[in-house]
Amino acid sequence: MCVHMYMSMFVRVSKTQTAHVGRNMFFVLGVGGVGKSTSLKHISLAWANGESSYLGKFDFIFHAALKFAKKNQTLEDMVVEQHGALARHKASSQNIKLILGGETNQRVLLLLDGYDEYTEGTSPDVDNILIRGLPLSCILLTSRDTKEVAELRPYMDVEAEITGFDPERVEEYISKYLGSDEKCNELIKVATKSNLRKKTFKGIDYGIMQVPILLHMVCVLFQREVSLPKTRTGVISAVVERCPDWEEIRKSGKKTRKEWKVALEIALVNLGELAWHRLYKGTKIWSSQR
Repeated sequence: MCVHMYMSMFVRVSKTQTAHVGRNMFFVLGVGGVGKSTSLKHISLAWANGESSYLGKFDFIFHAALKFAKKNQTLEDMVVEQHGALARHKASSQNIKLILGGETNQRVLLLLDGYDEYTEGTSPDVDNILIRGLPLSCILLTSRDTKEVAELRPYMDVEAEITGFDPERVEEYISKYLGSDEKCNELIKVATKSNLRKKTFKGIDYGIMQVPILLHMVCVLFQREVSLPKTRTGVISAVVERCPDWEEIRKSGKKTRKEWKVALEIALVNLGELAWHRLYKGTKIWSSQR
């Protein structure tokens, strides 16, 4: 099971010399779209389905998207507000507080998504937890690498990065998507002209095409146009404009914006699953900085 592989690889990363005894604070970095949020959702699903022996060590898993944090909101209120199922099962913020506080003596995996979309000071509760940790809890925090991230590094026990595909997997994916090595070579030539693919002293750099979801969209764009815009910025703009194909969504019979939103979310879920599974086909999935 890929989620089990993910957790096994993750916990095998050596702790740092500044690691805190009794704490487990993990920092997962990666560019936008590389699969950070999808990874957290897969971890939650695997735990709920009992698909991982490692995850089975946790009695509870709580997930919170930090971008939705409200001013002075507690972590337990944030969790309950973001997950309607808790309320339907009559779980209150007080119940969550007791569990997170360690008073029930149970192991908790806390998944906090998107520190780069969070403003420090919004929730003093969250700020305090990221510095001090929680009793009996393992905390996994995701973020893009921004200057604000540096302030949290001293409090993290492990840091890892999702790097996406290596060059060989990029080319393998293109060939499979377009149906032949010849088509793959055509796209590579065009990508080189558009400054998406470069040769560096370290080897081949595919830039944004190493991010699975963006690689998929570039393939879709190339297949439709048999070309790409001449600059990296132009490619990104074209991806935003044409993927997903709103005309196709309209043709599907969905007439309201609400229906379009659902169709888009389904498409993104499918792309996210693709990104997750394909990450494990490569050889350079994780790089540890510590």
